[in-house]
Amino acid sequence: FKYANKYAPSNVELYYNDFGETDNIKSEGIIKLISDVKSAPDTRLDAFGMQAHYSVDSFSAAQFKTVAKKYAEAAGKVQLTELDFQSSAAYKSGASKEGEYTKMAYCHKQLFDAAKDLKKNGTNVAGITVWGVIEPNSWLHEQSNVGGGADGSKQCPLLFDGNYKAKPAYWAYVDATKLEPLIQNIVVAEQKGDTMSGTKYSFSDDDTQAAFIPTWDKDGLNVLV
Repeated sequence: FKYANKYAPSNVELYYNDFGETDNIKSEGIIKLISDVKSAPDTRLDAFGMQAHYSVDSFSAAQFKTVAKKYAEAAGKVQLTELDFQSSAAYKSGASKEGEYTKMAYCHKQLFDAAKDLKKNGTNVAGITVWGVIEPNSWLHEQSNVGGGADGSKQCPLLFDGNYKAKPAYWAYVDATKLEPLIQNIVVAEQKGDTMSGTKYSFSDDDTQAAFIPTWDKDGLNVLV
């Protein structure tokens, strides 16, 4: 950043770009690095690039908002620079493409809503770049021994299919009212005794995070929230 500042024109923004940026521990290291660069003599760092390689199964809009706000405070500005979503374990195991398209569209919608809310409340989110156009060309389809690719499993990470047809994920940005309802299957365990034990399901929407355990007994359905 010292040499970039010396030789790059002043109107060229200098970004530090990194992946795994929503991890709590790594985010602390990234923020320290940004702070160290900005405080060093003769350097310039204008923004942080969140690579945004996320997963359908683990994406949290609330966590994204938490770290994005911290990055913007440290660097001055953030962008999402390589956005895509790895497919869910269910899709890799044979679930329908239509269902996965809908599931992924809601991840994009949650992300977009979070970014707009950040911007509305003063966080400088400067842009979103999707890492590719049509899904057959995504880097996620192949493994690489130099740091690229996923695990060679089925992927459908982008906004357009192989025929350049807009997928539901595209409409998450353009007109979310066109999205099909997101229907999820859950396992409801039989409750025995006073303890509610079973599968925990969690979800997030903007600043809300919630989890619930559904069970059943002879009197009906019980939900621990």
